[in-house]
Amino acid sequence: RSKRARFIGNINLEYSFTDALKFNVLLGSTYSNSKDNSFTPLLPSFLNATPSGSDGSSFDTDWITEYTLNYNKKIGDHQITALGGFTAQRTRNESNSITSVSYPNNIIPYLSAVNGLFSGGTSTVSEFSLISYLARVNYNYKGKYYVTVSTRADGSSRFGSENKYAVFPSAALAWRISDEGFMKDFRPVSDLKARLSYGQTGNNNIGNTSAFANINSVKYPIGNTAAGGYVWGNIPNPNLTWEKQASLNAGIDLGVLAGRIKLSVDYFKTQNKGLLLNVNIPRTTGFSTALQNIGQVNNTGWEFVVSTVNLKNKFQW
Repeated sequence: RSKRARFIGNINLEYSFTDALKFNVLLGSTYSNSKDNSFTPLLPSFLNATPSGSDGSSFDTDWITEYTLNYNKKIGDHQITALGGFTAQRTRNESNSITSVSYPNNIIPYLSAVNGLFSGGTSTVSEFSLISYLARVNYNYKGKYYVTVSTRADGSSRFGSENKYAVFPSAALAWRISDEGFMKDFRPVSDLKARLSYGQTGNNNIGNTSAFANINSVKYPIGNTAAGGYVWGNIPNPNLTWEKQASLNAGIDLGVLAGRIKLSVDYFKTQNKGLLLNVNIPRTTGFSTALQNIGQVNNTGWEFVVSTVNLKNKFQW
């Protein structure tokens, strides 16, 4: 049996300094609770087995807040939009479970029937937070020439003390050639646009504590007794940081016959640097692997997209 209760809510506030300048605040959160019970009864065909069961619960919270200043202004043939802001978010999970194989019979399928005879249990807490600063400017002239420039700085709690932050810039250019005067004689061409962009993104998909030293409890024999102690569970890496992907894309969009036939051709090249990988290390360290930023992967290719409107009457295809 599983029970779930989930609440999702957000509030968006906007304050206008002028018609062109506005300040936005977004507050959002998600809360969820879950309760799980399982019971495996003793069946007649398995007389040597024992009934078993478990009981678990979890509580998850996730919140995000965004503060952005937005500017949108048209001056003659010039259109400018800009955004600057700050965002923060945090996710936390708390869970626990307990199991038993000491049920006396199938009558009561709850842990209250085992009289404290439990065979196992866990209790965990996990947290992750992210903070970002961002800015973007869009400009277009007469709807023919487009320029976009943006940058963002992201900080992740998953990385070590030395490199929590990384900066990711991007830029894009576009030219709507079909709006130029010399294209007026090419009537079959309804749209022709050239595009070029370059940008970086980041990856922080590692465990919440993989960059830090974890401690494991162990027992060692001393004489005829067992003595408790603690050892490192992994090698920490305070210099661990974001894996970065740089992407270059050049493309062209072509529309003919009033948009009945459209063609897009793109060339792309991506490079991933500082991959987040577990690297083999000498066992003399006491470990076999360590998480590091190492290596790179390159991808290059072409993409072609063709779309057509073959029939456009009562029956459309």
